[in-house]
Order: sequence, then structure tokens, then C-alpha cells
Amino acid sequence: MIVMRIIIAVFALFLLAPQAKAQTNQQLFEERLISLTVYEFLEKRDANTPEQRALAIKEGCATGELGGDDCFKYTERR
Repeated sequence: MIVMRIIIAVFALFLLAPQAKAQTNQQLFEERLISLTVYEFLEKRDANTPEQRALAIKEGCATGELGGDDCFKYTERR
């Protein structure tokens, strides 16, 4: 279940914000594409490229450093 949440979070980062690839963490935050929590987390981890951001968010969700709305939840439709 946690693996699915991580995959969705990483996937959403790239799908919901394709313009994020060329933007800084500051720009992403200012445009409200990431939360303050994620911004501070990425800055602390020195994650500045899309690949670094995706990996950092994946690890943050897996370890519980990020949570709530910062790790998208997967719900099965019936």
C-alpha cells in the first residue's frame, strides 16, 4: 500500500506540474505547486533537479518524513 502511495506521489509530481522540470524549488513553492513542507524538505535534501525531487519525495513518504497531502493516497474505485 505504501509503495502505491509513493508511486502516485512521484507520478503526480511530473504529471500535475510538467513545467516543474525547469523550475527551482522556490518557483514551485511560489506557484503553489508544492507545499511549504515539501519546499523545506527538498531544500534540506538539496534536491534541485526533477529526478532528485522525485527521489527525495519518494524517500520522504516511505520514511514518514512527509505525509498527509504531500503523499498522495491511492484509493481503489469499486
